[in-house]
Amino acid sequence: MRKPAVITALTEYLAPGGAEQDEGFREEVFNQSHHGLRIIAALTAGGALVLMVGWWLLYPHGKSTPARLLADLLIIGLGGVGYGLSKWPAIYERSRLAALVLLQVTAACLIGASLYLSSVEPAAEDFVASQMTLTVLIAVVALPLRPLHTLLHCGGILGVYSSIVWMAAHSFLPEARPRPEYYLFMMVMAALAGVLSATLYAERRNLYFGQIKTLAAVGDLRRTQQQLVRSESAASMARLAAAISHELNTPVGALKSSVDTLLLLASRQATAAPEQMPRLVRLQADLRRSIQESATRLQEIAARVARFTNLDQAELQQIGLAETLTDVVDLLRSKVPAGVEIVREFADVPRLVGNPQQISAVFYDLVYNSLRAVGETGRVTLRLRLRSGMAEVEIEDTGRGIAREKLANIFEPGFQENSGRMSTGNWSMFTARQVIREHGGEIMIESEAGAGTRVIVQLPLGPGSGTRTPSGS
Repeated sequence: MRKPAVITALTEYLAPGGAEQDEGFREEVFNQSHHGLRIIAALTAGGALVLMVGWWLLYPHGKSTPARLLADLLIIGLGGVGYGLSKWPAIYERSRLAALVLLQVTAACLIGASLYLSSVEPAAEDFVASQMTLTVLIAVVALPLRPLHTLLHCGGILGVYSSIVWMAAHSFLPEARPRPEYYLFMMVMAALAGVLSATLYAERRNLYFGQIKTLAAVGDLRRTQQQLVRSESAASMARLAAAISHELNTPVGALKSSVDTLLLLASRQATAAPEQMPRLVRLQADLRRSIQESATRLQEIAARVARFTNLDQAELQQIGLAETLTDVVDLLRSKVPAGVEIVREFADVPRLVGNPQQISAVFYDLVYNSLRAVGETGRVTLRLRLRSGMAEVEIEDTGRGIAREKLANIFEPGFQENSGRMSTGNWSMFTARQVIREHGGEIMIESEAGAGTRVIVQLPLGPGSGTRTPSGS
């Protein structure tokens, strides 16, 4: 038989313990309860100590002073017992219960002392309500209580009060009687404390699961960023492949033509007249020189591609930025119009540690963007220097520049510049900043429409100087 909806809602409100079925949240509750036990023990002992010293200084010869000091010493001892329990490993998972018991016993001591002192100072009994309130509020604030725990704690305080009054009436205070207003007051206090504990418990639960979701989102974002870096690297490799294909055409064509001509000369040499031999020998020498130059050119291209793509090295390597920038310029040479000048101003900069392929891909994209910006005529200047203990690469062009309103969003994913200055449907600028930051550096862009663009990349020097394992490594 299904429970009525009202009963189900009330049960869930008073005892929302379903969240504690989650192992992580349950461990969080244990941890908060353990800290709460220590806080309550410290407040109990510390508060009693302050009251004891204060009363002794103000009323050293008062009639109630000995009894007050004794009660304070007893409460200080309870605080010490509570703190000692918090050091016991077996109490860790029961810290919430131990803290509530400690507060119940403390309430009994406070109420008993107030009733005992009322025989000397009748106004002492008026403090009972505030003592009960104090023990309830401390429990609600310091412990992750469900509303049912709070209601039971309030009921326990009333039970303690009733028991202390009964014992006082049958021993040292025959006229002691329960005061009905205290019961009414505690019922109101129980309702308010229940609402407060429900709110605090829900906040603790939401905060914990919110943190779990945030961590999961961060993990997803991290994986997405890694995929973006890999995708951008693949796009850079595609552009690189096109540049390499264009650059290979010249030496491969010259090599093929020289080999074909050399074979033809060899066949003719066998039947040539003696007077033709010197000319054929000179032609063969020229062809062999052409073949050697083409082969050397192919070796240089292969070495440059190997450095650029990092095919034969580990992820983290020593990187020479001057070599990297030179390779980038050489690989882009086929895309440089006749009217565009590339200027290199390289200072002597120590090597840094990082992922050569990722760093090369970033500079390839940045230089490629500058070449596209200047169009058919202009200048692209590459500067390499030391600044504030960092290697600084500056790529400056005389191109069309970027409007101020678009420059502010240039590093956002999916940025697209319609005029073509930063065509980044592949998120290249977002990925570039991600790669540079993961190497411990920073990238900045200064530009105005019609006034060119300066891209500044700063990277830390030396092994281990701020370098973290880059995405995708």
